[in-house]
Order: sequence, then C-alpha cells, then structure tokens
Amino acid sequence: MTYYREAVVHTQELLDLLVKCENKIQTRIKIGLNSKMPSRFPPVVFYSPKEIGGLGMLSMGHILIPQSDLRYAGQTDLGATHFRAGMTHEEGALIPTLYRYIQPWEAEFIDSQRVWAEYALKRAEAQAQNRRLTLEDLEDSWDRGIPRINTLFQKDRHTLAYDKGWRVRSQFREHQVARANPFWWTHARHDGKLWNLNNYRTDVIQALGGVEGILEHTLFKGTAFPTWEGLFWEKASGFEESMK
Repeated sequence: MTYYREAVVHTQELLDLLVKCENKIQTRIKIGLNSKMPSRFPPVVFYSPKEIGGLGMLSMGHILIPQSDLRYAGQTDLGATHFRAGMTHEEGALIPTLYRYIQPWEAEFIDSQRVWAEYALKRAEAQAQNRRLTLEDLEDSWDRGIPRINTLFQKDRHTLAYDKGWRVRSQFREHQVARANPFWWTHARHDGKLWNLNNYRTDVIQALGGVEGILEHTLFKGTAFPTWEGLFWEKASGFEESMK
C-alpha cells in the first residue's frame, strides 16, 4: 500500500485481493479460536489498536460497524478528524480505509519540493545569523519531504553521506536473506519513514465509539480483571500465574 499508492486505489483487482487477504487473516484467527460466530467477533476485536486490547489490523475493506456496537459511542463523539476533504462517509459507521491516510506520491513530491526549498532558506538564514538550526525551526516540516527532513539529524548522518548504492544493495539483499522484505525500496535511515498512520489510529478509535466504546467490547469488561495486564494479545506476562 505504501509503495504502490496510486496503483492500489485505481486497480480494482488489487483492492479485491487486499480485502480478500484481510478476510483470510480474520478467518484464520477465528479458526484458531474454534468459532466463527459473528457476534463473538465484532469489528472492534480486529481493528481497535493493540493498546486497548484489539489486534490493530489495518483495513481496506469498508467494514461496517454494527449499530449495536455503537450504543456507547454517543458519550464521547468527536467524529473522524483526519479524513481528506471530499472523502467523508454519510453513515459514518465504517472502519476508515487505509488509503485515505496515505498521500498519493504526486502530492508527496510536490510537498517535498516545497519543504526542501523551505529548509534551504531556513538553513541559509541560520548560517547568516551564525547559529544552528533547531528543532523549533523545522517543526512543521520534520516528517515531510522525500527523503524526510528528519534524516538530516541522526547521529550517523556523516557516514550515511558516503553510503553510495544502498538502494541497489537493498534490492540485491533478497538473494542473500531468506526473509522477504516488503520495504525493499526504502531505508529508514536514508529516507525516513514514508508513511504515518497516527491519524488512522485516531479515526479508528473514534469510529469504534471512542475508547469507552471499545472497552465495552473487549475482554476488559467481561473478565473483571483489576488491571489491563492479562488482556493483551501478544504479551505473556505471567499474569495468569499471579492471579492464581
């Protein structure tokens, strides 16, 4: 999704495939728990972030949230905040889809030119005043541009300048490393992180009825545990032993 941005949105088959895989993952989980009863697997189980007891799945499939799941949502309704203009949804009861939160490449390139030009100006200005650029100067362009502006401010930036041919090397690495690397085209040190899903997370929480709405549906309510600890999917904390 992050690499083939426009292609995904405009290719029906690719969208279908992503949605199909999303369903497969969910079916796999249901089989693992030996049940497929829909009432046991409301969308909140799959899509709410891991920090509040969900599985943190990303969605491309316009998943409807059952109205009954939202009966607690009226208490803290702020509405979705980060949709791009013109892409709202009338009923509002859908899990937000991923592609609305990842800018098309064209927009990224235009933004990048602006941000880097701005950076050059700020840098010249700082040099004229004989001072260093601070984080405050660059706050609004920190996570923008290709490569991201923040790549200029890491501890090994000087050695990275001599690291020629890293992109080709990372492509050839697939012949040496057995594990598939979905992000072969980018490198966190050189390019920075080229996508940001904080907004997506905020809107998913909002769509599922805010934190309270989500907690009504996770195990927190049903188990009457005094703390959060035993409820996370991937954390083995010896919690059960301490409960015994």
